[in-house]
Amino acid sequence: MKKSRIFSFSAMAITTIALVFLTFSCKKETGSVTTSDDFAPGCDYAYGANGYIVQEGGILNFQDADAFFAFVDTVPTWSDSAFVVWEAATGANTAYGNYIEADSAMTALMTPYENDTVTTDSAFLPIFNNFAQSNAHLASITTEGVEPYFSFPFYYFVNGNGIYRICDQEFSVQGSLLLSYPVGKQDLVKGWNGEAGEFGELSVQQIKKAHANGEIQERDEEYHVKCTATLDGNNKKRIKVWWDSSAWRIPFQDPNTPPLVQYNWSHQAEIKAQKKSVGIWWSDTRHIALSVEGTITNRHQHEAIPFFRSYTISFFKCERAHKIKQKFALNSTVSTTNSNLNNFALTLTVTGTNRQTDCQTIQATCTMNILND
Repeated sequence: MKKSRIFSFSAMAITTIALVFLTFSCKKETGSVTTSDDFAPGCDYAYGANGYIVQEGGILNFQDADAFFAFVDTVPTWSDSAFVVWEAATGANTAYGNYIEADSAMTALMTPYENDTVTTDSAFLPIFNNFAQSNAHLASITTEGVEPYFSFPFYYFVNGNGIYRICDQEFSVQGSLLLSYPVGKQDLVKGWNGEAGEFGELSVQQIKKAHANGEIQERDEEYHVKCTATLDGNNKKRIKVWWDSSAWRIPFQDPNTPPLVQYNWSHQAEIKAQKKSVGIWWSDTRHIALSVEGTITNRHQHEAIPFFRSYTISFFKCERAHKIKQKFALNSTVSTTNSNLNNFALTLTVTGTNRQTDCQTIQATCTMNILND
């Protein structure tokens, strides 16, 4: 692995990952991908200008940390339709693409029942349960709606099994744990004891989700919070609002060089419109708005990694849509020091609203005051 690439974030980070807009159906297609027999030592793949290839099982393999960072910086700005086109063009199979497919299938299932006044909730439940079971490989499907299996931002780049690659290293997201090991050595996981730590070529880090008494603890960090609000006097329509923050690291192993660690920070707000038919919440399209005000500080608090970036956030968007999402304060840095003191401070007010067509009159409000220091 050419470590010199890892330090040159600025060049690749500003590179926009081009989409090949061809004509495809919404159904996923299987493109030409590299098979497991095509693994090349030293990452000698034909990555191309975008810095990634798609391998067996729809797994994304990024050329280096620069290419990975550029992808993570760009992909949250894509619409769902653009994401579907990209997957079809590349043969990628991501958790987010699976979620889009499941949500579309749910809409197809529910549309005939939207104004149904005859079918009871109990009569429809077996039909829904069969649908949810049949599509359980794609996403989490419950009476509350469809959600991706993995959290932001991982669902954008892991495949359905939680796997992605950078050069000759494979990463596996398993719950709150991130495993890494050389490509082709998945058997290392079989002897793993389920704990975080270093086990030879297998590295396991835990992403913790809380502070203790307001003090900085040894941790990587995630912060996820959501709220819901129904329209006034209407228990058949609602909005759901999410805030997601993650600070995580990617260790790079090379026996010929000192170890390097990439530290990443990312944040996203999202609002979705839903409606309820025969006891099931599913996607709706209405005038919705998303507002974020406050500050975000990404930081690393190890003395050898003096990273500190603070952002003042003032965001508002209103449109007729199924959902609105917006990323904030994405950062990345590298160090030879491996530490999990990478974290963030949040002082934010995140507000989702359902509005009339003028985008002025508010029909429902969901507000979260977030303080994480």
